[in-house]
Amino acid sequence: MEILNFMPAEQLIEKVRNTTMLNNKSVYPYKDAQIRIDDMQIDDFLPTQLYILKDHLEKQKELRDCILEKGHDTLRLYGSILLRNAGVSIGMMPPIVEDDHEFGPCLLDGTHRAYLARQLGIKSLAVLRICGVPKEMPMIPLPNQWNEIIEYEVIPNDKSKKKRYRDLPNKYDYYRDFSEITGIGKDPRSEMIIEARNV
Repeated sequence: MEILNFMPAEQLIEKVRNTTMLNNKSVYPYKDAQIRIDDMQIDDFLPTQLYILKDHLEKQKELRDCILEKGHDTLRLYGSILLRNAGVSIGMMPPIVEDDHEFGPCLLDGTHRAYLARQLGIKSLAVLRICGVPKEMPMIPLPNQWNEIIEYEVIPNDKSKKKRYRDLPNKYDYYRDFSEITGIGKDPRSEMIIEARNV
């Protein structure tokens, strides 16, 4: 495994500002938002996911150990890193916390890392904090409490055990497309960890 590039906070923030909606590439929910990287107490924001996969949690721990050896911490990223292993590249950025008009700060991306930090007794996390999103562009998942999260071997089939959602028409029109900055949808992290054990 090698770290190809580190993108400083200013560049990452600009990239996040250009995030579009998943189903409408002409809508930019964060265009005029306040975006910064903050150290936040984990208990000061709520998760929006009701499950954790045990193997993903272990992979996040192993990935963190690999990255720590190279001078970065996946729980303390103040920018984004581009990783490559076995010819496959992936970006990793701080977990995303968006301030919801109704519920306050909510974790939209990075649940396994935040959960891992809690397991390790780490109280705070470097997060990408997004405030001032227009009310007409609400986040779709509803927050839950940390003690409601259940660990599973596989993703539960019951949708009610995954997330809770706002009751909105055409809710998929409100999804943010983070794929360009997180690598979601082309996530080779598990393979990278396996290979990294031999690096």
